[in-house]
Amino acid sequence: MKTIFKSFFLSIIVIILSCSGTKDDSSKTCNGNCNIFKGRIYREDNIGLANVEVKVVYRLNQIGANYTRIIAKNFTDSNGNFQIEGFIKDSEFKGGIFILQADEPKIESLLTNEFYKLSELVSVSGIQSNEYIISNLTNRNQITTIDYKVPYKTNLIVQLNNYSPISTNDYFGVGNIIKYGFQSDFNIFYTKVSNSGFGYANSFNTTINLPSVNGENSIRIIKSINNSSTSTDQIVNLTSSNQEITFTY
Repeated sequence: MKTIFKSFFLSIIVIILSCSGTKDDSSKTCNGNCNIFKGRIYREDNIGLANVEVKVVYRLNQIGANYTRIIAKNFTDSNGNFQIEGFIKDSEFKGGIFILQADEPKIESLLTNEFYKLSELVSVSGIQSNEYIISNLTNRNQITTIDYKVPYKTNLIVQLNNYSPISTNDYFGVGNIIKYGFQSDFNIFYTKVSNSGFGYANSFNTTINLPSVNGENSIRIIKSINNSSTSTDQIVNLTSSNQEITFTY
């Protein structure tokens, strides 16, 4: 009986291990029934970022079996354009997620200080800053098109006024949510005023230089008044640096 149990246990271990780890199929050429993934990686001034590696990855996370397959990869051309062709297995359409990954260190190395770098941002949704989750990929006829945009840096001057805490746990803070990288509603990030993405009032009236972008910014105001917390968002469209906005505690 012990021998049978041991053999069964070892078989389970082998099955789990065989479904774990990373498999790299990116060297294989897709000769038919290929899914196409394309787009452009560029700065806000319309300059493409060349020679950036982009991968298509399949990921399956299950209890005891985390499996990743690199389906295909390619590099951006001199104008920042990329196109990747890869073969997706039938079983992969039934579960797991598909992800585009861009080479983060390479992108950062191509950016001057005029532009935001990934390390200057804090994820809002928990998605990695260099990843795009491809939703609704169900068959081999689909073409996925997604661009990756790097915005200029600008700033918004925020006045946090009348901060008068009642409790030692009270606070009054501001953060800015912007789109960055892959142009998806999920690829949103706080600009890094601090490691948390928020700047806080530290006196009755506090001025915060809030890192921002041209166009739409989603300003998040967080407050705790007598241990009662609130959070509100306000869209602010910037056309120049040093525009000002005031919030009152």
